[in-house]
Amino acid sequence: MRSATNLRQRILLAGFGCIIALVVIEIIMRMFGGVIALTQNLQNRAATREQGVYRILCLGESTTFAGSVQHSYPAVLEQVLNERRSDMRFSVVNAGVMGTTSELILDGLEENLDKYHPDMVITMIGINDDRHDVYNPARESESAWPMRLIGRLKVVQLIRHIGRHGSEKLSDDTDDTSGYDFWNYEVSNVEPDRLIEMAHRQMDAMNFTAAGNLLNQARTAQPDHPEIYEMLGSIAAYYARHEESVELFNKAIALDPSIEEPYTKLIERYYYVRDYPMAEQTIQALKANVPQSEQAYELLAQLYFQQQKYAKLKDILAEAEERLPNNYLLAKLRASFALVQGDHQASQRLFELAERLGRNYQMNDTAENYRAISRQILRRGIKHVAVQYPMRRLKPLKDMLGADARVTFVDNERSFKQAVQNGSYGQYFVDTFAGDFGHLTPAGNRQLAENIADKVLDSLY
Repeated sequence: MRSATNLRQRILLAGFGCIIALVVIEIIMRMFGGVIALTQNLQNRAATREQGVYRILCLGESTTFAGSVQHSYPAVLEQVLNERRSDMRFSVVNAGVMGTTSELILDGLEENLDKYHPDMVITMIGINDDRHDVYNPARESESAWPMRLIGRLKVVQLIRHIGRHGSEKLSDDTDDTSGYDFWNYEVSNVEPDRLIEMAHRQMDAMNFTAAGNLLNQARTAQPDHPEIYEMLGSIAAYYARHEESVELFNKAIALDPSIEEPYTKLIERYYYVRDYPMAEQTIQALKANVPQSEQAYELLAQLYFQQQKYAKLKDILAEAEERLPNNYLLAKLRASFALVQGDHQASQRLFELAERLGRNYQMNDTAENYRAISRQILRRGIKHVAVQYPMRRLKPLKDMLGADARVTFVDNERSFKQAVQNGSYGQYFVDTFAGDFGHLTPAGNRQLAENIADKVLDSLY
């Protein structure tokens, strides 16, 4: 009995010792990190003064990246700032990444700050985190706060960093196209579903050749499994093998027309090559074969809006309003359509409706990530400029980040709505991927850069 008691005591003491050690390590890391951040901040400022350049780092997704260096808003912003202030020289870095999320931006923030040594960071982020309203701070999950708190510990971040770089190294070692003999082994004793599961993990790790080999083995065992062809189509699409990916997605659809995902991926491929007639045909097939699909209505409405087929757009929006009255994206599309048609009263009412609908969706991690990004920027003594997306109200973004006087906010609602009213939607946006706005044209990026430049220059006085 005494032996069992002593064993429990030793286990408790060991556990307590581990906790104390982690607490001590956490305190040391925070103190050390604070000293490094302060020292680095002083060094960066000294270097900036010596070189006479005011550095601005722009973080965001495709709306920042823009796909066109000379027309991206960061490139235009640099030009505008240098034109307006002859006594200063500005250098604007475009660190936008297509398809990225607030979580990935947060993960790479320290590296970007260390790499570029900015005096100011401009953020316009979150639209890829969730297909609904990413700027709705009202309803965070209360049960999630302990995990978020743990996730902010320096010790946990260090472990994640080691793990992330370890997995990247493993991925580098295993994704060499000359080194896949290991994945060519025969696995006749493994069920196709298990092979598909293994392929999913390889795809998550960006090991596409390994995933393809596993899927081809699964296809040999079960040639009529639609998920196999959908996944193979995704791999072909990643490598820009358009015709192959289209053939594979169509095969998946033919095997089971009731599954939504192969349609949406096929539609993406047609969008990519701007084959809008085939995109429309595929959306109509999705709408007919998967009657419960909300994306069919969303994609069709976006397609008609982009092509300015307003008669068809009006019909599909009317049908969608009857079947999907609480769809957030469609509500935004109706608001944008009313704005384009010059019905300002209806547009305002529909934008307010869309905002109310947005509050019904569960909050994702965008707000927490955005706040963490802002804290890290400000902790280094760097100015932070938070930009709201075009057409959207500024208040939700302000509510999310809080009333910190060190954060400068940029409002892009009124100026863009007025620009669309005076000109046309297509003059400023090339699509409607977000419902109420889309990727920007050169004129749209110019408008965005001008709005940001106003606030940047105000913050320097």
